Amino acid sequence: MEIASILQENGMKEREVQVYLALLELGQASAYQIGNKTELNRPTVYATLETLINQGLVDRVLNVKKQLFIAKDPRDFVSDVQERAQKMEEALPHLLAMTELKSKPNILYFEGLEGYHRLVEYGRKRIAGKELLAYYAYSPDRATMPKSFLRAVSDRFEQMSEDGVHIRGIVPDDPETVASITDLFTEFGWELRALPLEKYAVTPSLQFTEGYIEYISRQQGQHIIIENKDIAEFHRQSFNLHWDMIEPFARNVVEKPTKKK
Repeated sequence: MEIASILQENGMKEREVQVYLALLELGQASAYQIGNKTELNRPTVYATLETLINQGLVDRVLNVKKQLFIAKDPRDFVSDVQERAQKMEEALPHLLAMTELKSKPNILYFEGLEGYHRLVEYGRKRIAGKELLAYYAYSPDRATMPKSFLRAVSDRFEQMSEDGVHIRGIVPDDPETVASITDLFTEFGWELRALPLEKYAVTPSLQFTEGYIEYISRQQGQHIIIENKDIAEFHRQSFNLHWDMIEPFARNVVEKPTKKK
């Protein structure tokens, strides 16, 4: 176990970790002894000790002729960290409520295949266990599309299935485009309707769930995430209207599975 790294992850600077660990090993020690142990110069040791004292991690030893220092019991240190973490957890709902009050949506922009991977990673927790509504892109150039991108899309579908996502999708009724996702939708029990190309042949994809929207343009290599409840709700209501309205002329490629009696 790398103790120094763990302490730094909990907010301590490298030289603070050095001095604190040296004091734990030395017990009561002078700045001179600490400097010898850490190979830090005396002014740096004194400045670091003052910081650690202010943080409650080090105490001065009183009633001695020579100024000595002692590290706080590690159990007290861990207890303080746990207490701070608990307070932050208690504050989280209030912090989230404050973010929801802001009128400006959170917008993230990504480029290329690497950007798509980052989008997938960012969105995973945000769509897990939810219904994802999607308008899928017309891909007339599918035969020449990079295999790395096709693999990334397929991997994401499998990942979403593992995460308990349910998808309702609308896709252009192009044989290659439909064939590319039909098997996955059938396997995962998702729903897919295909619209005639003369009515729907857009090339970007759009998918969204509560408070979360993704625009994906493979042709332009540009991908955008918008986190905003009002915008997402607008898309959800629009999608549900479209889903019902297109039923007379859309093709149900994969229907919702019926429960067996």
